[in-house]
Amino acid sequence: MNLTASKLMVTRLRDLLKANKSFAFETTGAGKNYSKYLQQAQTDGYEINLMYLWLSDENLAVKRVAQRVEQGGHHVPEADIKRLYKQGLKYVVNYYIPCSNNAIILDNSNVDSQEIVARKNAGDELIVEDVKTWKIIQGLSNV
Repeated sequence: MNLTASKLMVTRLRDLLKANKSFAFETTGAGKNYSKYLQQAQTDGYEINLMYLWLSDENLAVKRVAQRVEQGGHHVPEADIKRLYKQGLKYVVNYYIPCSNNAIILDNSNVDSQEIVARKNAGDELIVEDVKTWKIIQGLSNV
């Protein structure tokens, strides 16, 4: 996402929060900027629901972006994809999951099925369903 698009997104997010409107948005999770708005929203009574689609490695992320480009999506340089992959893991694990009421982390590496790695319901602690994959995610999020 370029800087102008990011600024527009933050402005829109602020406007929706100010108007007390429900909303959803998509992000790579590679910036922690949104977490402060989500924390404030939660304080103001919003319920924060997170769905994170994890890919097993950065090269798979590069491949998925290339597939979307073939379908008419926009190009993203490989170095940016790899940087966003690593940074996204870090911020999702350390900022976005903790500030969510409900969360589901899915392994989206297989195009035919998504496996639940972990989930969080009604503000409870994270329930890990796939310990092996969660440990991989945690390890990658600390890089």
